[in-house]
Amino acid sequence: MQAGRTGNAVNKESAIVNTNLRLNLNREADRQAWDYLQNRDKHQYPSYSKTIVIALNDFFRRQEQLAEDPFLESREREDAFCRKLSAILLHDLEPILEGINVRPAASIPASPSDLKEKPTDLEQRNRELAERALSIFG
Repeated sequence: MQAGRTGNAVNKESAIVNTNLRLNLNREADRQAWDYLQNRDKHQYPSYSKTIVIALNDFFRRQEQLAEDPFLESREREDAFCRKLSAILLHDLEPILEGINVRPAASIPASPSDLKEKPTDLEQRNRELAERALSIFG
């Protein structure tokens, strides 16, 4: 049995197709592909063949997804932006929210006049930190 026009034989028992990959290292794209192959994680991608199979399948699967859903890239970029923004907000808010004690809502006074005794330094600091945190959102 022959494999296409290349004349490479296909072994019926193992169904392996043998082909050549030619890279022209004078072309930037070819040189970059060669560099990827040379510097791959050999535990994750043990051979050139496995690496190329994974890359081709990922590439063409992605092309099919984009053909079926032309807005896929836009949504992926928006999702990535939202994840990055969330991470930044959490990172920036963490020091502000770190010292806040949370109590059940029933025990929080409705207004300062409802306070029966002077707030402790910790309570005052918590209120200030909460106000700072809320001021970030306008």
